[in-house]
Amino acid sequence: DQDRWLVDGEVVLDDEYMLEIAASDPIHRTSNYPPRPLLLISGAQDPVIPPACVRATAEAISAAYEKSAVPDRFEWEELAAQGHALEFTTTERVLNFLDHWLHPQSR
Repeated sequence: DQDRWLVDGEVVLDDEYMLEIAASDPIHRTSNYPPRPLLLISGAQDPVIPPACVRATAEAISAAYEKSAVPDRFEWEELAAQGHALEFTTTERVLNFLDHWLHPQSR
């Protein structure tokens, strides 16, 4: 149940946890990802991680892959009707991505 994280429709986190999240925010470390293959899947209806935040992060990571001349190694998909819990709706997508990058013969 995604609503368990919400208080009156808003995500409420304590200050210490907010600092931890900010320190590990991937948007501040985009150059650490290339050339590793990276798949980012998000839900456009996510009440926990704002879609605008994910979009900004995806754009920054995409730019890092472009700069590293390996843009094909980053894939981002935003699922229009999905919220925060994606594990069962994306299994095939994730397995295809892993198969592509972990089995060179499939490329």
